[in-house]
Amino acid sequence: MTKIEICNHALLKIGADTIASLDINQNDQEAVVQSAKLCNIFFNQALEEVLRTYRWNSALKRAELPRLTEAPAFKWEYKYQLPNDCVRVVNVYEDKEAYDDRTEWLIQGRTILCTYKTVKKQFIVIVALPVTWKHR
Repeated sequence: MTKIEICNHALLKIGADTIASLDINQNDQEAVVQSAKLCNIFFNQALEEVLRTYRWNSALKRAELPRLTEAPAFKWEYKYQLPNDCVRVVNVYEDKEAYDDRTEWLIQGRTILCTYKTVKKQFIVIVALPVTWKHR
């Protein structure tokens, strides 16, 4: 489904006018402009909330994180920067052959604190949905 289709399903459920575009300047009816404004305000927030609730395979990504030079003040040895598109950390590993060993790690702000010298992590990212869909 496209972003417009998802928005129109939601708008129909609340009895609002459907939209052809998220661009409010392309619409001349006030009700359609209001619907587009609501979709622009709430869509990304709703998408992020849905992505956080479950381990979606289509949004799953793996990466090695860059270690920051500044060490945590106490308990943890290292600090790693989370990617900007990360909305949920699924797990943190020390090496490629790692398994879920339940080792402790902590998310603090946009960083991960742990005792690993290197960090490979599995995480959920914001997926890019097509705004429109063209049939070929």
